[in-house]
Amino acid sequence: MHKVMLMMDRRFLAQTLMKSLKNDERFSFFAEYDYQNAALVAGAVQPDIAVVEVPESKAWRAMDYLTVCSGIRSASPHCRVLFFCPENSEDSRSVAIAGKRSGAIDDFIFFDTSWNYLVSKLEALSQ
Repeated sequence: MHKVMLMMDRRFLAQTLMKSLKNDERFSFFAEYDYQNAALVAGAVQPDIAVVEVPESKAWRAMDYLTVCSGIRSASPHCRVLFFCPENSEDSRSVAIAGKRSGAIDDFIFFDTSWNYLVSKLEALSQ
């Protein structure tokens, strides 16, 4: 079973995802909502995958969330990182592409993705 850390601003979305996939034997989910605790929690729990949401409503820039991803990866080196960002933000799109190219993240998806596509990304990252 792969441990998945949901580093998300939207609690409802994280809780919905965890509830809808609670019987999926491939994944075990937990959520953290304070981005400043991301590395500490990742170090303690050692997730296999981290899904890092880039909220639209925060003052941080998308690049700041790559720093969160780097902290997670430093604390849990084997952890694969999935960047979850708004498709309508040019800043988020460009940071996601640059992060993927540089290796700061393993992959990215946009908010308008389907549940099935998200699960397929988690499956791919767990390989």
